[in-house]
Amino acid sequence: MVDMEQLMQTPVAPPAPPPPGPPLRPYTGLEVIYLDDGHGGKDNVLVVHDVKPGSPGDVAGVQSQDILAAWNGSTLDSRDIFHTCATAIHIGDIVNLNIRRGPDHLATQLIITGTSEPKLSRKVTARSTSRKR
Repeated sequence: MVDMEQLMQTPVAPPAPPPPGPPLRPYTGLEVIYLDDGHGGKDNVLVVHDVKPGSPGDVAGVQSQDILAAWNGSTLDSRDIFHTCATAIHIGDIVNLNIRRGPDHLATQLIITGTSEPKLSRKVTARSTSRKR
């Protein structure tokens, strides 16, 4: 027969936590290139080079060749400003993005998700914008 008092005093180990998944990093799904403005400014035009299918950028309607003009009200006119904005985001954040697409000025929102995929290591560079936007 089981002694209930003894059974109640026997410590029971809590269940083991589930194994951790890979760490997630904030993800927009946008790959950008930096171009010169043609008026003496260096790397001050941010052009979308690629939008990953199903990514926050894709869901927000961002397209390849869009020019990123502003991020949460900050004018994107240098690598430093874009880097500061992009590194300050967290999973779940909403980013108000202003875009130039040809003659049109558009506004959209990115809802930042997470990914365990590594950042792209390739660097796309271009130096001059001779096309009209």
